[in-house]
Amino acid sequence: MPEVDRQAPVPQSFRRAFALLHSDLGRLTLPAITVCLLALPTILLGGGVAREAYFALTYFHIGLEAAALARQVAR
Repeated sequence: MPEVDRQAPVPQSFRRAFALLHSDLGRLTLPAITVCLLALPTILLGGGVAREAYFALTYFHIGLEAAALARQVAR
C-alpha cells in the first residue's frame, strides 16, 4: 500500500498485518501463505518447468484483467 493510505505514521506490526490478512482470506490464510512460501524456491530451483508454469499463470491473469477492464468499459 502506498504511504498515504496508512492510518498511522508507522508500519503495522506483523501480528496486525497477519490479522488483517486472515480477516480477508479466512480459513485459506495458512494454505495461501504455504503456497507462496513454497513457490519461490520451486521457481528458482525447479528449472524451466516451474518458471514456465509461473509465466503461463501470469499471462492467464493478464487476460482476466483485460476482460474485466473491457467489461467495465462496455458498461
